[in-house]
Amino acid sequence: MANLNFKNISVCNDISINTPTLGLTYIDYILKNKIKDFFNIKSYNITLYTNCQNEVVTKVPPNYQFTIIKTSCTNPTGSTNLYSLELGGINGNFIQTLEVGFPTPVFPTSFTINPSGTVSFSLLPLLWTTPSFSILVKVTTKEGFVYDIAFTLNQDPTTLCGWDGIVTGLTITYSLPANIGQPNYRGVYATTGSIGFAPGITFIITADTLGTIGNSITITGDALGSDFATLVGAWNSSNPSNTATLSGNASLSVPSDGVNYPMSGGVNQETIPSTLELSLNTLFVLTNLVPALYKVKICEVDFNDNEFCLEGQEFIDCHSTPCVDAGLCDPTEDVCNVILETKKQHEAMIYGLDCCNETKRNLLTHYIRIYCSSEATCL
Repeated sequence: MANLNFKNISVCNDISINTPTLGLTYIDYILKNKIKDFFNIKSYNITLYTNCQNEVVTKVPPNYQFTIIKTSCTNPTGSTNLYSLELGGINGNFIQTLEVGFPTPVFPTSFTINPSGTVSFSLLPLLWTTPSFSILVKVTTKEGFVYDIAFTLNQDPTTLCGWDGIVTGLTITYSLPANIGQPNYRGVYATTGSIGFAPGITFIITADTLGTIGNSITITGDALGSDFATLVGAWNSSNPSNTATLSGNASLSVPSDGVNYPMSGGVNQETIPSTLELSLNTLFVLTNLVPALYKVKICEVDFNDNEFCLEGQEFIDCHSTPCVDAGLCDPTEDVCNVILETKKQHEAMIYGLDCCNETKRNLLTHYIRIYCSSEATCL
């Protein structure tokens, strides 16, 4: 089984996973960044575990490369064309229902699965004198995935069966689950942070340019009694390539002469990698990951329900729990409760959960780092 990599694990609000395994770029397939023949792929299943428990499975639709081929045409009423089509790109055994429309509403239609696995079906009768139709074919799979296949059918209105079979403007749309997303690749705008200047007056100044360049901005009170809006405007006039924006209720607030309001926190955006990543925060629906052992398994499921999986796990605390001397933790303090709760989780995993045997060394290392005043003398 190939491995998933956990990236940026020191930042609780922006952790991601990827895989460097050639030929197993499941994340790129899921995010529609790369394509292949998905004909016999039923789904991508992402299984999430927290502390080896709380298993949650998310099914993700494959990016089927649908094809539409005209196979025949008849004239059932003399004034209409009835086109028969073949749908490719998906194994017909995966399909639950097939609907067609012009483009809406759509109506259920019968279909036949061919020996090759493609699907044969017919459109609704079309007036042969109408030159163009917008067609929608809606496919719903047995896994519950819904695909809208739209195209334009252009026919010669001077002859029966005037469509030459050329599909124009083919588009395929479908939705990914809500917890599937990419990281922001660490791009952050610098800010002053929230400024509470007086009761009822709160505002923030934010750099207009993403990255570390905004960290060089400092708004300074002057002897003229200029308010924040004037000072930000003056900065922008003097620094047109590194401007800032004042947001919130500044209400003519005037800082004291010489008092600085520096901006910080700006982080340069990384170049989007050729192999994409999935946001771990989005997967687990957590803005900030709490200290825990996180495990992710991504499986490609084929026609026979065989699974080919990538897997990875990582204990993540984002260095949010401080080191303390044993016996010096005050149970009345919030940080102490966090430490004690984390300790309890560690002990449960180390001594009680068989599935975590392979992670004992990492957990023990983390345990030592948190609870021992001198790591060198802990063992």
